Amino acid sequence: MPLALCIVGCGQFARTFAHSLHPVRGEVDLFFASRDLARARAYAALFQGRGAFGSYGAAAADPRVEALYLRAIQFSNVIPIRCKAAVGWAAKRRQAAAMLV
Repeated sequence: MPLALCIVGCGQFARTFAHSLHPVRGEVDLFFASRDLARARAYAALFQGRGAFGSYGAAAADPRVEALYLRAIQFSNVIPIRCKAAVGWAAKRRQAAAMLV
């Protein structure tokens, strides 16, 4: 069962990170969140994402999203972090664990 992962913020960092997930793409369902919904939708289309959000809070509140990936410095005071599945997921999949360390 793939991890439902939302990349928060749709800039160069998100592009680089989404591209780096290519080797484990079957293990991750990507979502994208941006303050600009059109930008999030564009990233979802580019990286075959499962969904897009026009706010960070909407991504955090969506029950389909199991984990958020974000740059901590940029978002440290913006949204609550919800990551209920990422630790177990990474432990079960050596390739993903190596990428996330």
